[in-house]
Amino acid sequence: GGGGGGGGGGGTAGGGGVVGAVAEAEDPAAEAESLLMACPMDDVQRANFIAATEEIADLPKKGKPTAEQLQRLKEQRELKAAVLHSVSFESRQILTRVVELRKKAKKQSLKQSQRAQQEKRAQAKEEQQRKHAQQHQHHQQGDQQGGQQGDQQGHQQGERGAADGAAEPVADGGAVEGAVDLSVDLSVEDHPKIVIR
Repeated sequence: GGGGGGGGGGGTAGGGGVVGAVAEAEDPAAEAESLLMACPMDDVQRANFIAATEEIADLPKKGKPTAEQLQRLKEQRELKAAVLHSVSFESRQILTRVVELRKKAKKQSLKQSQRAQQEKRAQAKEEQQRKHAQQHQHHQQGDQQGGQQGDQQGHQQGERGAADGAAEPVADGGAVEGAVDLSVDLSVEDHPKIVIR
């Protein structure tokens, strides 16, 4: 009677596996769990398989793992091989699929985190550009104001310079003209006298 109950449980878990298969594209991790629970194997084999396939904490993505991590990886490999060897061919296929789905799930989560990082970067870049544009606007306004002030000052100085320049040449010109006239007059006066004599 108890065995029949166990079989019923297996059927329910199998149903979960089917649901998982439908949602494969969306959530490979959930499907992997459903398949693992539905896989015909005993609790010890299942526990060993989970231990053999769980992620090792702080394992570097690049570079060499520590001696402790290498030892753990070796143990996991041996344990996984032992589990796969001890189960039926059908179970082995299911477990192989579980491993594939977990890899897929890991890739997806990596992509999602990368996408999230890219979006964050893009937002930060936009924010930076916006700030830069605002600063640029302020600079432009400052330049315009500064330019206008500079123009006004330059214009005023130019007007002053023109006024000074206009005043000075007139005085000089008068003096020069006077001198020229005098010399001309003198020469004109002298010549007739000389001619008369």
